[in-house]
Amino acid sequence: MYLKLNGKRIRELRKKRGWTQEELGSKEMNAKGLKQISTRTIQKIENDHTFLCSKKMIKNIANVLVIDVNELIINKTEVILSNTMQDTIDKSNGGKHEHVNFLTKSDQKNIWFPQGNEEMEEGDDLSEEQLNRIFTVDEAMIRASDDVYTDADHEAIWDFNDKLREFKFIPTSYYDLANGIGETPSAKKFQNLVKMEKLSNPYSYEYKSYPLSDSKEILSGNKNSFFEHLSKSNQYYIESFIPKDESSTELILKIIQNIDKYFEAEASFSEEFKIKSTLASLIEQLENKKIGLFFNMSISRSEQFDAVHGYMRCWETNYIKIIIKEWSSVSVRTKEVLHDKKNRISLSTYKEGWREITEVDPIYPDDQETDDPERIPF
Repeated sequence: MYLKLNGKRIRELRKKRGWTQEELGSKEMNAKGLKQISTRTIQKIENDHTFLCSKKMIKNIANVLVIDVNELIINKTEVILSNTMQDTIDKSNGGKHEHVNFLTKSDQKNIWFPQGNEEMEEGDDLSEEQLNRIFTVDEAMIRASDDVYTDADHEAIWDFNDKLREFKFIPTSYYDLANGIGETPSAKKFQNLVKMEKLSNPYSYEYKSYPLSDSKEILSGNKNSFFEHLSKSNQYYIESFIPKDESSTELILKIIQNIDKYFEAEASFSEEFKIKSTLASLIEQLENKKIGLFFNMSISRSEQFDAVHGYMRCWETNYIKIIIKEWSSVSVRTKEVLHDKKNRISLSTYKEGWREITEVDPIYPDDQETDDPERIPF
């Protein structure tokens, strides 16, 4: 359990004794045989009214200042970190309890991280709030393990990351995660998990970017944008990993068949709407199996000199690349973003659709870079 302290009172008592913040956290703690508190943490305690401290840290500070613990605690009330938020959501859901991700990296800027855990030790007991705090694992957080477990063996890190990927994008608690990957919940491991969250969070002052070194391009998983670009495409390319279960294979096959059907011949509005509706339902079923459809749109341009009219004719082709991947793949950073790799082992197909290539503004002789009228600059 973490509590709010009266930082102003601590500052007054410290100055009354003629101690600096550093002396309070190190020299005076050592004199009492207690664990040191960093100067940065002392500064937060005195100046940040939202900062929360563990009971153990509060007892140590009270011991050094020779005062009763209750003099330091604001309102003498224990602070519940996550249950208040959950209770509010439960009421809005008619009392139904649901797991909610309080650490959504892409949508929420006001993200809560447990504070005061800089002083946690392996032997410290975890509170119920820490054990049951809901969060979501993504690829950026998984890759932050290299910076948190700096002394660990590389193979051990890879094995740990593979276990974490089994929980990717699934709202879970620390207790469930620890048990799921075969570990005993501990204060030290909880602290490391929080560090990984901070390092991967774009709204944290400690945020670090973790680019995938083998990525070649970024593909989107936005369904609305997918259908918008699909309507404009002249050519398409589909690539899919090979699922292990038959039901996933069948879903992917249906998606590919409907995209093929969409490109086979010019369809009426009602037929196009029907195909898109079917695709939307299939993609949703695919996501329930932790598989995503990602796409990338590009435009290719071709030119040819028209000797009859004396100018360069130009055409543009809208090309859509579609990739189907499991969320557990290291290429999938979030549900919305995939970093496509160069060397992929999967099934792929490329086809031209029924849509005509679009002719764009021609290039007239004065704009051409060549004096050779017969040159075809592809």
